[in-house]
Amino acid sequence: MANTTFYLFKSEDATRAETAVGHGSDVEFPATIGGWTEVLDCRHTPYTEKSIAENCEFAQTVRKVYILVNEAQLSKEQHPSS
Repeated sequence: MANTTFYLFKSEDATRAETAVGHGSDVEFPATIGGWTEVLDCRHTPYTEKSIAENCEFAQTVRKVYILVNEAQLSKEQHPSS
């Protein structure tokens, strides 16, 4: 099974921070990220229906430092007509 690249955004300002690698259902975070304790998983509904900025705002309310998104969500943000 091929690895999948995921993207981490800082919840405080919605800026792209790091990438993470998916291996099947597991996600390997960079050493600078404290794992799921710090990360809100936004790869599934209802998060995929919201913008990265909206998810970052919600992540702050649940005290998460980062959000995790997939390539499709990132592409949708960069090319909204897709």
